[in-house]
Amino acid sequence: MEERRENRRNRTLKEAKIAFNNRHSTIDAIIRNISENGMKLSVETTAGIPSEFEIRMADGTYRKAKSIWVGEKELGVQFFIE
Repeated sequence: MEERRENRRNRTLKEAKIAFNNRHSTIDAIIRNISENGMKLSVETTAGIPSEFEIRMADGTYRKAKSIWVGEKELGVQFFIE
């Protein structure tokens, strides 16, 4: 598989939440790897996750993101530049 990432991702296992619907809806997630531009998330199921959302990091900060690829229980996301 061809590598298309601009930045190297660092492996991690950190808790996060996918937030949408003006942060009224959340889905638990695990950050599998992260870089300056995006991350790979594991979830129970990707069903119901919109294409654009916010990610609540363990420290309480939010990052706006969009799905780049979606599997059954994992998704790759790219951060919006703010």
